[in-house]
Amino acid sequence: MKYVYKKRLCGYLVLVVLVCDVSEAKQAEKPSSPAAAFFPPMTMMAQEELKPLLEKWDKAIESDKLQEKGKAIMKVANYVPENMRFRGSYVLRYSNPEIKDRIIALYLKECAKANQLPPDVTSETNPWHGGEGGAEYMVFLMTMAESTFDPRIYETKLVLLGVSGDLRILYLATVNPERTLNLLLESKRGHRISKTGHQDYFYYGDIAWGMSVDDAYSLLSLMSIQSPKVLRDNRDRVLAFVATHLKHYASPRSVCYKPEPVYLKGLDYDVRNGALDVLGLLGTSEDIKTVEDIIRDAPQIDPKRLNGGPRDHREQIRKKGIRVIEQIRQRTANIR
Repeated sequence: MKYVYKKRLCGYLVLVVLVCDVSEAKQAEKPSSPAAAFFPPMTMMAQEELKPLLEKWDKAIESDKLQEKGKAIMKVANYVPENMRFRGSYVLRYSNPEIKDRIIALYLKECAKANQLPPDVTSETNPWHGGEGGAEYMVFLMTMAESTFDPRIYETKLVLLGVSGDLRILYLATVNPERTLNLLLESKRGHRISKTGHQDYFYYGDIAWGMSVDDAYSLLSLMSIQSPKVLRDNRDRVLAFVATHLKHYASPRSVCYKPEPVYLKGLDYDVRNGALDVLGLLGTSEDIKTVEDIIRDAPQIDPKRLNGGPRDHREQIRKKGIRVIEQIRQRTANIR
């Protein structure tokens, strides 16, 4: 089970929910299956195998012990291989309604429990019990539920708990995308009505829905694949949003863990990368200057610290930007 924490300010930890490389997003219409190109498709379990599995599942869930429940979930899980977008995650293997309904029911139950119990409650029935073990269990279950793209969990996906599933952003880009986009575009960065918000997060009134600036650009990037019509229908608003927050991470900032200001290169790269996907879908000749601006001062990151990412972030952004400019010019020429 794979999850990564990212440090922001003064010990504030945020779970990175996207483990894919958004940079290779293909500008295409919504695929026939929501999971296409992201993780393996589900298969139907034979009925003769289903009954004994469900009996073991129900018994394990009744125990209400995280370890037993985790073992039950693993029996219906599928590992995403290295050649797919969400590599390293676990998703639901089977499409049988009986299995899917049990995953959704358990997910909703655990999320409700997590909202009621503080993380330090010592109980094997508490999703947060056992430190990383409890968090790992929740990430596992959340990702499995998200892989179903079931609308029954949409409302819970809008609220980020202590951890989040690997597919949360993909789920929100796919399920009820009109509402998701409208919520993002009407949110305010770093501002709540009644109290101060975090500078890197968007808030809808007083609602903290767990959408950071870099996650917002990843969301828009995935929407360009999953829900392109929604972006096109809101083109002007989306492009205005992209331009407004594009350089949010471009300047060094004060952080508590360093004596001098720190340039968050990785987050700046993620924002620029997602912006290029959106501009590739929506941009016109008027937006070419924005693409050139993205390329001009893109972050340079030491290849020794990339951990399997692009060898040269600046060069990757440059090449992608050139492709986007060509897309825009071709589209403009075709309109004429």
